[in-house]
Amino acid sequence: MDQTFTFTQAQLHSLMEEASQRGARQALAAIGLGDEHALRDLTELRSLIDAYRAIKRSMLVTFGKAMALAVVSALVAYFWFRH
Repeated sequence: MDQTFTFTQAQLHSLMEEASQRGARQALAAIGLGDEHALRDLTELRSLIDAYRAIKRSMLVTFGKAMALAVVSALVAYFWFRH
């Protein structure tokens, strides 16, 4: 009962394209991104990630400045009380 099908390259390409789109829609639906709000959700998520990265970078810079200020303050205090 095996049947053999013959497709042109264009038909095969079309079939594969349709199958991949259906699979992508199913995958997005499975993770909750299959509705009309998905683009907005992804945009907001990207914005949140960008904000997190900016805050993390700012915190590292601030921590570095605080450490440098602490070292300079300790040196100034050392020399101030030494003389």
